[in-house]
Amino acid sequence: MATSQIQHHGNSDQVARPIANFQRDVWSESILSYFPGDDRVIEAQVKELKVQVQNELIIIAASSQPLQHLISFIDTLERLGVGYHFEAEIEEALQNIYENYHSIFDANEELDLYHTSILFRVLRQHGFPISCDLFDKYKDEKGSFKESFIVEDVKGTLALYEAAHLRVRGEALLDEAVILTTTYLKKMVSQRSESDPLSSQIARALELPLHRNMPRIASRQYIEFYEQDPSHNESLLRFAKLDFNMVQSLHKQELKDHAKWWADLGIASKLRSFRERVGESYFWGYGVFFEPQYALVRKIGAQSCMLTTVVDDLYDSYGTAEELELLTQAIERWNMEALDLVPDYMKPVYEHLIIEPFEEFERDLVKDERSDCVDYSREQFKILCRSYLREARWRHAKYIPSYDEYMENAIPSIAYYFATTVCQLGLRKLNTKETCEWMSRVPKILTASCIIARLMDDIGGHKFQKERDHIASAVDCYVKQYGVSEEVACGELKKQVDEAWKDIVEEMLRPNAVPMPLLMCILNLTRVVEILYQGGEDHYTSAGANMINNVRITLIDPIPIN
Repeated sequence: MATSQIQHHGNSDQVARPIANFQRDVWSESILSYFPGDDRVIEAQVKELKVQVQNELIIIAASSQPLQHLISFIDTLERLGVGYHFEAEIEEALQNIYENYHSIFDANEELDLYHTSILFRVLRQHGFPISCDLFDKYKDEKGSFKESFIVEDVKGTLALYEAAHLRVRGEALLDEAVILTTTYLKKMVSQRSESDPLSSQIARALELPLHRNMPRIASRQYIEFYEQDPSHNESLLRFAKLDFNMVQSLHKQELKDHAKWWADLGIASKLRSFRERVGESYFWGYGVFFEPQYALVRKIGAQSCMLTTVVDDLYDSYGTAEELELLTQAIERWNMEALDLVPDYMKPVYEHLIIEPFEEFERDLVKDERSDCVDYSREQFKILCRSYLREARWRHAKYIPSYDEYMENAIPSIAYYFATTVCQLGLRKLNTKETCEWMSRVPKILTASCIIARLMDDIGGHKFQKERDHIASAVDCYVKQYGVSEEVACGELKKQVDEAWKDIVEEMLRPNAVPMPLLMCILNLTRVVEILYQGGEDHYTSAGANMINNVRITLIDPIPIN
């Protein structure tokens, strides 16, 4: 439960505060006790197996084997989580397929629904604007999918379901495919044994489509499915397992460093009523890029997640109206002289969680001559805090805005404008003055990501927030503006989430305005949201079994290897 409580800090008067009884941190103690092992033997095995797999990919790409062999092999590499080792080879192969796909496709008439769907999904995942006309041969005279293909081919139906989630606005055939495949897959799951590997794969896909899942979670799950496939490639499976564990060891050390950074700040002992999310904040930053070369992205992402979590809770769950006005003034001034403005209990946050990390970001980037980009991220944080303050003013005035007014402020207040800009600092030389200017124009992909984050956050946290003195959510504001029930409002907001996903897919298609890693940063941040609010629950605020399991399987527990 969450209530208003009387609290006393320093020389201030006793005041009523909108206290929330947040769940305690569940990770710090176990994380800090981690000691890395010696991975040199594993590294040697990974290098050897990588050469074998690379040679196999090159041979398949250069051979005259049917198209389905190449596209299936590429898809398997990526779903097992090792595709990042072969980016150049995969790009060359897909570029050739895309440039010649009409002739290639005509020469491969034997491509079934399963392989056609994989071809479409893989090309779109890589930004190739392949047309959904690829599925025309599966349509009836009315232009709809022939249900016979769906009924007769379970694997093909699942593949089509996954492919259709890479649709853009206006692709009615793929809209229909999502509805049709979802219906049949739910029916198939209910009729198949739970021990059937394909049934388990279908169930997980229905919970969260591949394109919306965090890559590392999807890979861990797919390794399990692949191992149960009698036709699996043993060398490739071993390579995937060893590589996953080797990279996980790196992530564990980074997680320990993050936990130590937080513990050394000493902020937790000085604050009340905030979400101490050490493991989850690293999980959030790690969700942006898992690949070893993006360590700085993960570090900056994890630290900025802790920053926004604590500051959000000050505005949302603890600070008084006067204190929050003073905090915002200090943030606008952004210097140590402004420290005297804020209440004593906020001073450690202002000094050690706001001012100092940005100074460290500048030091990290000065050798890349990109420290000027930190100014843009700093300005985005100021904009974020202005939106927090506006929400706090609404809460204190007990004002419920219209849905349109709410969303105008709620999109920046979800912190994804700021999160994207600060994570992109870790991309070093890819993050330039031009890309900052592109971000400042608020491209469609960024707006779509923020809409998804805001609406899923509000749907997931709606019930918890109603238990205390809290600003109205998107659900409340939609109910007010349109006069519908909460259930109807949630349904409509979920439709807006689906439409926003179409915009993200569209913006990822080539030609791109900025380098692909910057777009992947936005895409992956959005995928993290899908995990944090999966099933209409807020797994970040209340880390239940689902969230704990996601952290464990990706960051804590290695994959068993015989």
